[in-house]
Amino acid sequence: MNRRITDQHFASLVHGALPADEAACVATYLQDLVQAAADDAANDDEPYGRDAHLRGRMSALSVCDSLIRWTSGLELEVLVREELRAFEFGYATNIAVEGSPVRLRPDTGRFISLALHELTTNSIKFGMLGSLRGTARLHIGWTLQGDGLTLTWREEAVPILAPLDARRKGFGQTFIQDILPRQLGSVCTFALLPGGVRCTLGLPASAFSE
Repeated sequence: MNRRITDQHFASLVHGALPADEAACVATYLQDLVQAAADDAANDDEPYGRDAHLRGRMSALSVCDSLIRWTSGLELEVLVREELRAFEFGYATNIAVEGSPVRLRPDTGRFISLALHELTTNSIKFGMLGSLRGTARLHIGWTLQGDGLTLTWREEAVPILAPLDARRKGFGQTFIQDILPRQLGSVCTFALLPGGVRCTLGLPASAFSE
C-alpha cells in the first residue's frame, strides 16, 4: 500500500472525531486505528514485530470485550489485572494494583485497555516488566478526586536504556498523549524519568459514572 495513503489514514484516525459516542462505534474505531498503525509500521525500513503488535493490541481489545459481555460492570481493577495477566504478570509480588472500586463505561474501558496494553509492552521492552528481579517495582493505582479519576502507572528503581527524546514517538505514546485526550477528554502525561516510566491519565466523571 502507498506510504502516503497509510500515513494519511492513520493521521485521520488520530486527529479525527468519533462518528458517534455509541460503544459499537468506539470498538470499530479502535480496531481501525490498530490496523492502520500496523499498516503504517509495515512501511518502516525495520518494523519491530508488526504482526505481534497487531495481535497483541487486538487481544487487549478482546479482553475488554469479554469482560463487558460476561460481567455485570466493567471494574477498573479487574480490567487492569486481566491486561497484566495476558502477559503472566497478574499477581507478581513486585506489582501493586490498588484503588477504590470504579466501574468504567464500556467505551472508556476499551480505550483504557489499549492504553494499559501499550504501557505493559513498553515496560517489557524498556522498563520494569523486562526484569522482575531486584528492587524494581510497578505501582498501578487510581484515586477519585472531585468529579474525576486519576489513574497512575509508576515504575521505580528501573535503569533507563535511553532518554525519551532519543526514541521515535511510537503508537503507544501517540495513543496516550494525543488520542486519549481528544476522545475521552482526559489529561494525560507520559514521562521517562530516572527510575522508570511515570504515566498519569486524568479521566472526567463522564468516563466512569453511570
